[in-house]
Formats: sequence, C-alpha cells, structure tokens
Amino acid sequence: MTAKLQIVVIGLGKQSRDDHLPAIMQSENFELVGVCDTDQKKAEEIGTQYGVTGYADLGELINAQDFQVAVVSIPHHAYLNVISTLVTAGKHIIKEKPFQTVRQLNFFLANSTLCDELKIYSVFHWFFEQKNGKIKTRLG
Repeated sequence: MTAKLQIVVIGLGKQSRDDHLPAIMQSENFELVGVCDTDQKKAEEIGTQYGVTGYADLGELINAQDFQVAVVSIPHHAYLNVISTLVTAGKHIIKEKPFQTVRQLNFFLANSTLCDELKIYSVFHWFFEQKNGKIKTRLG
C-alpha cells in the first residue's frame, strides 16, 4: 500500500468547508495534517473539527507541518504571495481557481527553477457538479 500524501488546506471559506475538506477526509490518498486561514478563530475551529492544528500564518504552517501538498482556496488578490511561498518551500499545489487571473503569477511560475520539480494543478470546483455532466462526458 502506498503511503498517504500529507496535505493542508489554505483558505477555509465555503468551498473548502463544503467540498475540499470532506473530499480529503474521504480520500485514500491524502492525510489532512493542517488548515490555514487569516481568521485565527476560524482556523482553530475547523482545525479542531478535523483533528488537526489550525494556523493563521502560512509561514508558521510551513515550519510546523511536514506536508507535500497544499490545496489553496483563497481570494484572487492573495494568490501570488501564497503560491510563491509554497513553491519556494517546495510544496505541490492544488489551486482552486485558474492561474491566468494573476498575470504576475504566470511570470513567477515561468521563471521559477523550482517549478520543474513541483506539480501545480488548477481546478474548477464546478466541473464536478452534476449539472455539468455533459462537459465531463466530452472531456472524458
């Protein structure tokens, strides 16, 4: 049996609470080891709910937890610093929204020597909704 990947969730808004966290808990491939949100109270409450530590500071999370993958689900304006910090720390990333929304991020990724060693994915949560079954069928 393959060891589970240690994963954290950064950004604890509705999408993370309703979709990302439950999916991680049901997965045979991941083990949730931490959560992070700028709202310390929310981070602590959700951390307690899932049996992990909640952090309000990304640097503290990176220093305290040995994880391989981060799910990043935060507002567009905050992506550049968070993704840059994660890439610099050598973490794989599953990013909720498309990278094209932040021009500087594309520049950073294109010029980062670390990106050759990391996996960085961008997903749309709505792709998995039932009403989009025709899209899923076509994309296979």
